[in-house]
Amino acid sequence: MTIKERLMEDFKAAMKAKDQVARDTISFARAAVKQQEIDSRQELSDEGVIAILTKQVKMRKDALADFEKAGRTDLVDSYRAEIEILERYLP
Repeated sequence: MTIKERLMEDFKAAMKAKDQVARDTISFARAAVKQQEIDSRQELSDEGVIAILTKQVKMRKDALADFEKAGRTDLVDSYRAEIEILERYLP
């Protein structure tokens, strides 16, 4: 099973389980993959998807540091959950 297929299956499972954080995080990841495919006009391999997911995790970790400095614990917890979900798909 490819990573894109896993994302779709996990997205469906998150919807059924009414897990809003997982659903939204996976949806954003799928949208980033789809946008890259549209921009490059070719379907991405697993390596390409991993590169996008790695970039998404890095963006969230960078924002996490800023939120911790600002004392925004609500956003810190949310971003940590998103990072944890995205790291499931990384090697």
